[in-house]
Amino acid sequence: FSFMTANGTTLVFPLERPVFLREYSRRWYNPVTYYIAKTITEAPFQLLFATVGTSILYFMVGLTVEPDAFFLFLLVINTVALIGSSIGLIVGSAIEDVGKSMEISPSIIIPQML
Repeated sequence: FSFMTANGTTLVFPLERPVFLREYSRRWYNPVTYYIAKTITEAPFQLLFATVGTSILYFMVGLTVEPDAFFLFLLVINTVALIGSSIGLIVGSAIEDVGKSMEISPSIIIPQML
């Protein structure tokens, strides 16, 4: 799930960069405020998609059918999805070109999967 969420945010920020820089130059907000607001607004969607996908996958694969195990797995996957989204935002904000950011993003996320 970290790879999917990272790719989404990596693609979005370069498109939002001109608006962010214009508003930052006018001192409407600082980067920390933007990051917190972006994370808070995207978190419900990331959590919803990760929860739905995990719920289907968990029982389809036939993992332990105990509530404790399921909710622990759900917690881990949701945490990974939020971390992936943050990594995607970092990569997207560090690299201006969308193509280059999409090339670099997997090289950062795949080692974390191992």
